[in-house]
Amino acid sequence: MDHSLQELRTLLERIELIIAQHINYVDRLKKSIRVGKAFPHKECTECAFGKLLYSEVWPNKDQYPLEIASLLETIERPHCNFHQKAFEIESVATQEEKLKILKEVEEYSMSLLNPLLSLKAVLKKVIE
Repeated sequence: MDHSLQELRTLLERIELIIAQHINYVDRLKKSIRVGKAFPHKECTECAFGKLLYSEVWPNKDQYPLEIASLLETIERPHCNFHQKAFEIESVATQEEKLKILKEVEEYSMSLLNPLLSLKAVLKKVIE
């Protein structure tokens, strides 16, 4: 099997888990704000999706079908923005400020979910 096809198959196998982990990350962040505890933030290259994306998928994206490469590019920047915005919560003092940033984090989160679901559909079409 072509190496790049195997990477895409791995991504397809993991994408539902990645989406679930992303939603869980947001839920844990909300809870940490609600109870007033520090949140163990991760860089966009450190979460499960980021590790897979940057170590196995992104380096070879130019070898993938254009539709997949385009979706990966659509996902990459908002994914990092999502993590950067989540980090900002720790830099503000008031609950009101934290909740305002959380709203932005949730917006980034939603902007990621549709392209991730589209990527899943395209991967299925290409691989299966």
